[in-house]
Amino acid sequence: MLSRVGTPKGRLSQLEKKLSELPWQQVREGVDVKLLAQTQEVYVLARSQDRVNKERSMRRRQLKWLCQRLKKMQEMELTRDELLMKLGAAKQQAPSAWRFVEIKLSEAKKNVAELAPPHSWNWWFAIAG
Repeated sequence: MLSRVGTPKGRLSQLEKKLSELPWQQVREGVDVKLLAQTQEVYVLARSQDRVNKERSMRRRQLKWLCQRLKKMQEMELTRDELLMKLGAAKQQAPSAWRFVEIKLSEAKKNVAELAPPHSWNWWFAIAG
C-alpha cells in the first residue's frame, strides 16, 4: 500500500470545497479528521487542538516581540528611510503578528534624509475574537 504525505497547494485548492462540506470526525481526544475518497486516493484533512494552541502561542510571542520593537523604534531618532527599513525588518521578523498591526506615518517629507520628528508615526493593533 502506497501512502503520500502532503498535498500540493494547487490540488488542495481543488478539493477545498468538497472538504469544507464534510463533517469532522474525532479520531482521538483533541484530533479531528475529514476523509475524502477520490479515485485510488483518500485525502485526510486533520486538525489538532495541540497544534492550534502551539500556533496561537507562536503568534502571541511574535506579537509581544513586535510591540516591544515598535516601542523601542518610537524612541529612536531615525530618518524617514531608516524608519521604513526598520519597519520592513520588523515585518520580516514577525510576519504572522504584523497583520494585526497598523502603522500610520505622517506626511512624507520633501527631504527624505531629514529626521523624522518624534511621534511622527503611530502604531496600534487589534485582535478579532
